[in-house]
Amino acid sequence: MTLLAERAPRAPSSGGLGGLVVHLFGLIFLVIIGLSILTNLLVAPVVVAPCTSGQPCGAPPTVPAVIRETAWRSPRYGFRLEYPASVVKVSQQTPTGVVLAVDVAGTSGDVTVQGFSGGTTPAEAISGQVHGLSGVSQLAGDTNPAHQLLGAGVGYLAGAGGTYLGDVTSPQGSQPVNIASEAASDGRVTVSATVVGATNSSGYHSDLYAVADLIINSVLWPG
Repeated sequence: MTLLAERAPRAPSSGGLGGLVVHLFGLIFLVIIGLSILTNLLVAPVVVAPCTSGQPCGAPPTVPAVIRETAWRSPRYGFRLEYPASVVKVSQQTPTGVVLAVDVAGTSGDVTVQGFSGGTTPAEAISGQVHGLSGVSQLAGDTNPAHQLLGAGVGYLAGAGGTYLGDVTSPQGSQPVNIASEAASDGRVTVSATVVGATNSSGYHSDLYAVADLIINSVLWPG
């Protein structure tokens, strides 16, 4: 018996390039399975448990804070307006108009809204109201282009506007004020609105003018 005949046959080796390819395909197969499971988890529908009968379900809806408005109506001309009573109070009133005292965030001033007959032009209403302001002296037109009113109107009707400078005398002394006035007409009644505030607390970006805009825009014409 030769040595060759006595040798047992050797099992084929699993090493080398062939074994590497087998392992590589196995790894790829496992990665594909893992990605498939992950995809199923991500796209699976979310199951929402039903609400218990008679019990609150979920959080209550959120709504913006409500600004409580108070209405005022002119007995003579029939126009109406609204104002936030938390920062505005009626200072004076007549059948034709109202003076509203504004006090917001430490800023104070007055908004006067007044009605005139329909034959009065907006420009005439502004002149009559501004020159009739109580306690204002040294009245003069404000010629600063940056202070001029753009798109003046009342109650969303286009009209006329103007800005002025003046002084207000009080027990504490005299202080400079800025005055902005605008007016519009629906053909039956003309309504003017004038804002008076201390120079250091008025202007387009002031809280006083922001509240005044709310009041002026709220005007409802008689209908």
